[in-house]
Amino acid sequence: MATTKKGTLAAVPGLDLAYAVGRLIAAGKTTADEVLLLAAERTSRIRSLEKELAALRAGAARTAATPARPAARPKVATPAKRRTARAAKPKPAAKGRVIVRSDGRQFTRTAKVVAARKLQGQYLGRLRQVPAAEKGRFKKLAHDKGVAAAVAALDQYLGR
Repeated sequence: MATTKKGTLAAVPGLDLAYAVGRLIAAGKTTADEVLLLAAERTSRIRSLEKELAALRAGAARTAATPARPAARPKVATPAKRRTARAAKPKPAAKGRVIVRSDGRQFTRTAKVVAARKLQGQYLGRLRQVPAAEKGRFKKLAHDKGVAAAVAALDQYLGR
């Protein structure tokens, strides 16, 4: 059971727990569907334990060497499936290559995105070579004047 610094969750009144779950849903940390699935999981687990107890009482006890299988966990909707369930605004067509990730999300890789990622990689690669005491200066420069200016300053600092 989950515990907090002040004690266990069992000590928290149900009304307070309902309030906390409501706040988590409102903050987008979880969805109502996930809460309902977890509640259903508890019910199915209780049914599974009751069946096992009935089998033990009937004399069909399993041996101690083979542990009982836990109840099957219900599937929780993945973020991609939750997103598609919502009313999605049609995106304007962008020029570039469409990338589809394994979780179903789609991205359009444009030349601008490729150039930005390349520049970010150069920045990070050069920043790793700088002593920790100097990194703050270059991070501030990247924040204030942009990553390109920081890469140029890093090149000068590293003697490139």
